[in-house]
Amino acid sequence: TLCVFLMQNDYRTGNWEGKLPNLGFVKTSTAFKFGNYPMDSYCKDFPEAPTPSPPSSDTFYDFPASTTDYLLHGMCVMGATHAMASGDDPNLFYTPMADFNDGVKLWDDANYITNNVLGDASCEGGIYLRPNLISRIAKNTAISVEAASSGTEPVTLCVFLMTNDYRHGNWDAYLPTAGFTKTVSAFNFNNYGMDTYCK
Repeated sequence: TLCVFLMQNDYRTGNWEGKLPNLGFVKTSTAFKFGNYPMDSYCKDFPEAPTPSPPSSDTFYDFPASTTDYLLHGMCVMGATHAMASGDDPNLFYTPMADFNDGVKLWDDANYITNNVLGDASCEGGIYLRPNLISRIAKNTAISVEAASSGTEPVTLCVFLMTNDYRHGNWDAYLPTAGFTKTVSAFNFNNYGMDTYCK
């Protein structure tokens, strides 16, 4: 068994807290301390049983490069068995989170959680693609999403942008022109409103 220790809520993690779960490491529910500093543990047993490959993606979407200094966003996919996202900012990565609902942490580097996730307009039950960064995403970053359809319903891609916020990459203007439907609902994080654009 290999375990990795990372200091809680610290910037000196190498972004491993987002990458280790994707590599099969399991985060323990309790933290130990050195001094008064809490540490999270991520452990994995070896040798591990081979895991089946995910189905091939059949749905792809490329977003235009962001044009604001910061981009605060989230993305979620419905009607898919798996989904993933990537960006050409080397510091940006995404973690797929199944069954999107209330109480989900929206970004790895901030303790904001979802509230009033209700229905398709807020991607309830979908696969949330959690960014590791809340907004420190470089200007001109291009982001792509791919997914494998479930075969039982169409794939729907939703984008979340904070209501009346300047960190939108100008996606708030682009998305309606690209066929995304905007919904304003009670969906929020820590009482900050989120606008949803779905296609």
